[in-house]
Amino acid sequence: DLNQLLPTSIHASHKMCMQGFIQGEISDVGMGREPLKAVRNDGSEFFMEASLAKMELENRPLIAAAISDVTARLEAENALKNSQSRLRTLIDTIPDLVWLKDANGAYLGCNRKFEEYLGASEGDVLGKTDFDFVDQTAAGTYRSADEKVMSTGQASVEEQQVSFASDGHSEILETIKTPMFDGQGNVIGILGVGRDI
Repeated sequence: DLNQLLPTSIHASHKMCMQGFIQGEISDVGMGREPLKAVRNDGSEFFMEASLAKMELENRPLIAAAISDVTARLEAENALKNSQSRLRTLIDTIPDLVWLKDANGAYLGCNRKFEEYLGASEGDVLGKTDFDFVDQTAAGTYRSADEKVMSTGQASVEEQQVSFASDGHSEILETIKTPMFDGQGNVIGILGVGRDI
């Protein structure tokens, strides 16, 4: 009986769902979409996912359930989300411009300071290149510098004066561009950091 695993607070609604599932009134009782909190024999709680199938045994309708304990997976997913949130907070809090590009020069991400520089939100920046935001000469210069970093596999440091699209002010930046590598050592893009000096 699946009710043995479920908290008593949802027994009544579970029973109604199961009856509707057996009678064909409900095609999906939601157990495969979202993990459910369940209770072990010792009273400890865990999260489960269940796959249900209708069947008959001696003309009696039955439901077969395959149950998976997904507690460890959910804990790992939550830990990853928390880690990503902390990293995002760090990147957005530092006063430097930070950006990521793929090997073709398309933006993969940026922080708030970089959004101010381009005058566009990260959502509007993703997938676009410098040619979408700055004049063609500057974009070509940036692209050549990126390609040099990727071809040599070595970081570059240079100074440049830039104007911020958000309010028009200028800053002299020390810009560090570092190649990014995949697990096999192939260059997959550029990490850029620009600091106001």
